[in-house]
Amino acid sequence: MEAPVAGIDVSKDKLIMYFQGKLYEFPNDKRGYEEIRQILPKGCKIGIESTGVYHVNLAKYLNNEYDVRIINPFILKKFKGFRGKKSDKNDACGNSCKYGG
Repeated sequence: MEAPVAGIDVSKDKLIMYFQGKLYEFPNDKRGYEEIRQILPKGCKIGIESTGVYHVNLAKYLNNEYDVRIINPFILKKFKGFRGKKSDKNDACGNSCKYGG
């Protein structure tokens, strides 16, 4: 069975996660990272858009339990036609879809 896929849009203060058709919002801090771990099953694939320095701590925190991939924002920009209008929610969904969900 294929591992489930989540997409996370990262900004300085918040994380928007798309997982199994639902959107979730968390603070971009350790508390938010823990909330994500409570929702996602171990081994889940996670696509995170590279956002300067804001994605680094999240990726490091999740990397031991999940298959984390950092996605180049230029690749997502090419994916824009599928994603529709740019927004945090669409970016989270795009990260998931680009990874393979």
